Amino acid sequence: MTREELLSIPGTEMRIKVLNASILQLRSLATSLSAPLGGDKVQAPGAKDRIGNIVSSIVDAEAEMKEDIRILASLRLEAVKIVESLPEPELSVMRLRYIVGMKWEDIADEVGYTTRNCFNIRNKALGLLFGE
Repeated sequence: MTREELLSIPGTEMRIKVLNASILQLRSLATSLSAPLGGDKVQAPGAKDRIGNIVSSIVDAEAEMKEDIRILASLRLEAVKIVESLPEPELSVMRLRYIVGMKWEDIADEVGYTTRNCFNIRNKALGLLFGE
Protein backbone atom coordinates (compact mmCIF):
# COMPACT_ATOMS: atom_id res chain seq x y z
CA MET A 1 0.00 0.00 0.00
CA THR A 2 1.25 3.46 -0.85
CA ARG A 3 0.88 6.62 1.18
CA GLU A 4 -1.56 7.99 -1.40
CA GLU A 5 -3.74 4.89 -1.25
CA LEU A 6 -3.92 5.07 2.52
CA LEU A 7 -4.79 8.76 2.48
CA SER A 8 -7.47 8.16 -0.19
CA ILE A 9 -9.60 6.01 2.15
CA PRO A 10 -11.65 8.85 3.73
CA GLY A 11 -12.31 10.40 0.32
CA THR A 12 -13.49 7.09 -1.10
CA GLU A 13 -15.78 6.64 1.88
CA MET A 14 -17.22 10.14 1.36
CA ARG A 15 -17.77 9.46 -2.35
CA ILE A 16 -19.79 6.35 -1.43
CA LYS A 17 -21.96 8.40 0.92
CA VAL A 18 -22.55 11.06 -1.74
CA LEU A 19 -23.43 8.44 -4.37
CA ASN A 20 -25.82 6.75 -1.96
CA ALA A 21 -27.56 10.06 -1.21
CA SER A 22 -27.82 10.77 -4.94
CA ILE A 23 -29.34 7.36 -5.58
CA LEU A 24 -31.94 7.92 -2.85
CA GLN A 25 -32.85 11.32 -4.33
CA LEU A 26 -33.12 9.88 -7.84
CA ARG A 27 -35.34 7.03 -6.62
CA SER A 28 -37.59 9.50 -4.85
CA LEU A 29 -37.83 11.62 -8.00
CA ALA A 30 -38.59 8.59 -10.19
CA THR A 31 -41.28 7.45 -7.76
CA SER A 32 -42.88 10.89 -7.63
CA LEU A 33 -42.95 11.12 -11.42
CA SER A 34 -44.41 7.69 -11.99
CA ALA A 35 -46.93 7.50 -9.14
CA PRO A 36 -50.46 8.53 -10.15
CA LEU A 37 -52.04 11.18 -7.98
CA GLY A 38 -55.47 9.60 -8.25
CA GLY A 39 -58.04 9.04 -10.92
CA ASP A 40 -57.10 8.69 -14.55
CA LYS A 41 -53.91 10.54 -15.15
CA VAL A 42 -52.71 11.27 -18.62
CA GLN A 43 -48.96 11.04 -18.81
CA ALA A 44 -47.33 14.01 -20.48
CA PRO A 45 -45.19 13.31 -23.54
CA GLY A 46 -41.59 12.83 -22.58
CA ALA A 47 -42.36 11.72 -19.03
CA LYS A 48 -41.33 8.16 -19.86
CA ASP A 49 -38.06 9.46 -21.27
CA ARG A 50 -37.44 11.45 -18.10
CA ILE A 51 -38.13 8.43 -15.89
CA GLY A 52 -35.94 6.31 -18.18
CA ASN A 53 -33.11 8.83 -17.82
CA ILE A 54 -33.50 8.82 -14.04
CA VAL A 55 -33.45 5.01 -13.93
CA SER A 56 -30.36 5.02 -16.13
CA SER A 57 -28.69 7.50 -13.76
CA ILE A 58 -29.59 5.28 -10.80
CA VAL A 59 -28.06 2.22 -12.48
CA ASP A 60 -24.89 4.15 -13.33
CA ALA A 61 -24.57 5.56 -9.79
CA GLU A 62 -25.13 2.12 -8.25
CA ALA A 63 -22.41 0.65 -10.47
CA GLU A 64 -20.01 3.43 -9.43
CA MET A 65 -20.89 2.94 -5.78
CA LYS A 66 -20.40 -0.82 -6.01
CA GLU A 67 -16.94 -0.31 -7.49
CA ASP A 68 -16.05 2.29 -4.85
CA ILE A 69 -17.19 -0.10 -2.10
CA ARG A 70 -14.97 -2.82 -3.59
CA ILE A 71 -12.03 -0.41 -3.69
CA LEU A 72 -12.68 0.80 -0.14
CA ALA A 73 -12.83 -2.76 1.21
CA SER A 74 -9.57 -3.61 -0.52
CA LEU A 75 -7.86 -0.45 0.76
CA ARG A 76 -9.04 -1.09 4.31
CA LEU A 77 -7.71 -4.66 4.24
CA GLU A 78 -4.34 -3.36 3.11
CA ALA A 79 -4.46 -0.60 5.74
CA VAL A 80 -5.06 -3.15 8.50
CA LYS A 81 -1.89 -4.97 7.46
CA ILE A 82 0.35 -1.93 7.68
CA VAL A 83 -1.32 0.02 10.50
CA GLU A 84 -1.17 -2.91 12.92
CA SER A 85 2.63 -2.65 12.88
CA LEU A 86 2.57 0.80 14.49
CA PRO A 87 3.24 1.53 18.17
CA GLU A 88 0.76 3.43 20.33
CA PRO A 89 -0.56 6.13 20.04
CA GLU A 90 -0.01 6.02 16.28
CA LEU A 91 -1.81 2.68 16.06
CA SER A 92 -4.98 3.96 17.70
CA VAL A 93 -5.17 7.18 15.70
CA MET A 94 -4.48 5.49 12.35
CA ARG A 95 -6.86 2.60 13.07
CA LEU A 96 -9.71 4.95 13.99
CA ARG A 97 -9.17 7.16 10.94
CA TYR A 98 -8.33 4.74 8.13
CA ILE A 99 -9.92 1.47 9.23
CA VAL A 100 -12.91 2.52 11.34
CA GLY A 101 -13.49 5.71 9.31
CA MET A 102 -13.97 8.19 12.13
CA LYS A 103 -13.78 11.98 11.77
CA TRP A 104 -10.78 13.76 13.29
CA GLU A 105 -12.85 15.45 16.00
CA ASP A 106 -14.31 12.10 17.08
CA ILE A 107 -10.86 10.50 17.08
CA ALA A 108 -9.55 13.28 19.33
CA ASP A 109 -12.41 12.67 21.77
CA GLU A 110 -11.84 8.92 21.70
CA VAL A 111 -8.08 9.00 22.34
CA GLY A 112 -8.06 12.06 24.60
CA TYR A 113 -5.88 14.33 22.47
CA THR A 114 -6.58 17.56 20.65
CA THR A 115 -7.39 17.38 16.96
CA ARG A 116 -4.04 19.06 16.24
CA ASN A 117 -2.22 16.39 18.27
CA CYS A 118 -4.03 13.70 16.27
CA PHE A 119 -2.78 15.29 13.03
CA ASN A 120 0.76 15.31 14.43
CA ILE A 121 0.44 11.67 15.47
CA ARG A 122 -0.86 10.82 11.98
CA ASN A 123 2.11 12.59 10.40
CA LYS A 124 4.52 10.68 12.63
CA ALA A 125 2.77 7.41 11.70
CA LEU A 126 3.09 8.23 7.99
CA GLY A 127 6.80 8.79 8.57
CA LEU A 128 7.14 5.44 10.29
CA LEU A 129 5.17 3.62 7.58
CA PHE A 130 6.57 5.32 4.49
CA GLY A 131 9.96 6.62 5.60
CA GLU A 132 9.10 10.31 5.48
